[in-house]
Amino acid sequence: MQNIHPMLIHFPIALFLTAVVFELVSFVRKNEALENTASNLFILSAIAFVASAITGLLAENSVPHSEEAHHIMQDHKLFQLIATGSSVFIVLLILFVKKKNSITKINVSSHLRRIHDLRFLLRR
Repeated sequence: MQNIHPMLIHFPIALFLTAVVFELVSFVRKNEALENTASNLFILSAIAFVASAITGLLAENSVPHSEEAHHIMQDHKLFQLIATGSSVFIVLLILFVKKKNSITKINVSSHLRRIHDLRFLLRR
């Protein structure tokens, strides 16, 4: 199998950094569309990080290297696994917060609907 790890590794890094920029801009401008874009980019970066980590682990023993290069590759693998784990953690956090916020929005809207219905019944 061809080593495609070098072709994949740059996508999650670029997606993650772009997501951070969108998140910062959405925070400053209080823009929900930018926040949603940032969340989607974080999700895509996590998927790309996982794919990159898998291809890196598969390629680990297929690339001939010296003992010195082996230590560098081990550090590279550690950084990749930390980045992948961090990215997945951020996505889980985003999904948890969004789910919690959507539940809150649903509860607020259902309470407002009940108040409206109650006012309508009291007018009769």
